[in-house]
Amino acid sequence: MVMFKDQIPSSRNSATYPELTARLAAALSAGEQTLKKLLFDTEELTPYYGTYSRGQHKGCEGCPTNTFTEPRLCRCLYYRHSAYPSPCEQCAFEQRFDLVGDCRITDYQVPAYYCGKGIGAIDLIICKEGIEYATEVKPYKNNNETLLRMIAEILTYTAGDQAVTYQKAIAFFEKNREDGSPTAQQIEYENASALLLHILDRANISVFRFEQAGENSYQLCKL
Repeated sequence: MVMFKDQIPSSRNSATYPELTARLAAALSAGEQTLKKLLFDTEELTPYYGTYSRGQHKGCEGCPTNTFTEPRLCRCLYYRHSAYPSPCEQCAFEQRFDLVGDCRITDYQVPAYYCGKGIGAIDLIICKEGIEYATEVKPYKNNNETLLRMIAEILTYTAGDQAVTYQKAIAFFEKNREDGSPTAQQIEYENASALLLHILDRANISVFRFEQAGENSYQLCKL
């Protein structure tokens, strides 16, 4: 089984990128069963049977090192801005920042409805105006993933009942926090093809962007 998200190249300039974009657009038009077959490369899917429960993340012991990873950034975003304050003074992770504005982080690392090798989990649940968005997040450094990959990931993680529970979204940073250069996702979004924008619209995927609001604060803006 080779899932669709894992077939997507890291560069939007790859020769296969337009063809994969077209395949996803066609599957969306064909209906839910065709889309699932494309995303998972199988029709035999197993619902998640683990022990996760909504709101189970209630404690953070801090991070022992400053190693930057996407999961660590998402975890920090949740605990720093949730009802369960983290012991930041004991944490070695220096990349944390304040989130301002009307968006809240209500959960992180939520299992997908279907389970299996390589399926993964929802990075963050973002709440805005009472609506919860299952969101695929890309950090501001150490990644060049394309918007198509982000779209395929969130479609994979929300297939099944998760699509009823949450609305779908992707989120990326406007600029690299370290040098101020536009992120790969920001550059692609500014130059997105009509077909890619059609996919976002057809799949009802919202787009959020982390925009710097202060020296050590960001605002999540819905585009």
